[in-house]
Amino acid sequence: MYIRNEILLKKMTDVLYAEILLPLPLRNTFTYSVPEEYQKNITAGSRVTVAFGKRKLYTGLVVRLHNEEKNDYEIKPVESVYEYKPIVNNLQLELWQWISEYYCCSLGEVFNAAISSIFIPDSESEITLGNAETKISLTPKQEQVFNILVNKKTITISELSRLSGINNPVNHIKALQEKGLVEFSESVKKGFKPQLINMLGFDINSVKKNKELFEKISKQGSKQYEILAYLSDISKNEGKDIIEIPEKTVLTECSCSKSSLKSLEEKSLIKLFSKEVSRIIEDKSVVKKDFELTSVQNKAMEQILDFFKEQKPVLLHGVTSSGKTEIYIRLIQKTLSENKTVLYLLPEIALTSQIINRLKSYFGELIGVYHSKYSKSERAEVYLSVLNKKLKIVLGARSSIFLPFTDLGLIIVDEEYDSSYKQTDPAPRYNARDTAVVLSKIHNADIVPGTATPSVESYYNTKIGKYNLVELNERYGKIKLPEIIPVDI
Repeated sequence: MYIRNEILLKKMTDVLYAEILLPLPLRNTFTYSVPEEYQKNITAGSRVTVAFGKRKLYTGLVVRLHNEEKNDYEIKPVESVYEYKPIVNNLQLELWQWISEYYCCSLGEVFNAAISSIFIPDSESEITLGNAETKISLTPKQEQVFNILVNKKTITISELSRLSGINNPVNHIKALQEKGLVEFSESVKKGFKPQLINMLGFDINSVKKNKELFEKISKQGSKQYEILAYLSDISKNEGKDIIEIPEKTVLTECSCSKSSLKSLEEKSLIKLFSKEVSRIIEDKSVVKKDFELTSVQNKAMEQILDFFKEQKPVLLHGVTSSGKTEIYIRLIQKTLSENKTVLYLLPEIALTSQIINRLKSYFGELIGVYHSKYSKSERAEVYLSVLNKKLKIVLGARSSIFLPFTDLGLIIVDEEYDSSYKQTDPAPRYNARDTAVVLSKIHNADIVPGTATPSVESYYNTKIGKYNLVELNERYGKIKLPEIIPVDI
């Protein structure tokens, strides 16, 4: 299944329909009509809010727009457009379709696993106070729920449960609803929010223009003067007339309060504003190292590059400490020189931190990390950075195969035998190693599964010609392997 905008043969004044994919365990898409106010900007890949069932609202994905009339059932309209800009691409949907068919699950389940809930928020029930004048006899728990509503006016079920201490207050809410004391409504939860920090802007020319005011402040010897002197020094040291600095830094360095900053803003001497910043930690102080491959590593590298021409996966079987990572680094450098992206899969989060530190010595801020240790917002930023082609290398656990790559050139599957690549519950129950092979074919990318202990499946694939095999039988520096002595105990 592909996202596509069909050529609409009818005029835009005719009814426009959208096929919507929902993040539910359902196999099919669902048809909704598109209200006229959304028709101009809506596109395949847009996220929309739709009613599904009697009351529930969901954020779904538009996969197709068309004018095909359907008269066999009543078609609901799209409630609203959550985001016009597409958040998935055709290559992702091709992979989703394969996962759905191969691992025997619905496309909706793949959608739910592939896209963070922060991008596809569903609705939450809100309870609003009704006619409090008609209060009648209530049970103690109904009374408790009602009194909370009197103070809050509007509240979600989860918040009501927390405040009341009642695990499941739904039955009590329904009883109050029947008595006309409360009303139910549905609203979509808030999704991804960019991270904002408070900033302070300073233009040294503003001080020159308001010289009399500045002299007045300086005579008073107040905190405001201390702040302006601090900002002026930074401006001179950086050689810039206009500077921007985090508000928190000024508050700390000058030991001042926000009221002092507000006063300076009112006098047009500084400007306070919010600025969007990335949650992805960038390390720009990295000094890139260089190294030489040994003759054994060079031979393995040449074999891998030759095998890439056959467009088959290349299993790198190297004994422990044989220098597989150095070969990966050279392959990554080659892929980056071709202006393509690299996906480096790791089975365990514990391994990720070691590899990150190692690769950052060579590639610095080009690397993004994607696994469950990071918050939903941080992972969402990595997702958007890949979508916008801002990251060239992604290190991640199995879920990183779902990222929106468009120019993938190389996939490395480190420790390919590891059972952590298998998702067991919930659906889709997929193996990220095998899915990565399909992903490489979709992108026409090279793939290198590597390990010191190959899985039976991968090693068998080399024997039947499905994979190519490259071996490193010597440890780096010709260090001998430890002797293993079986002891009868």
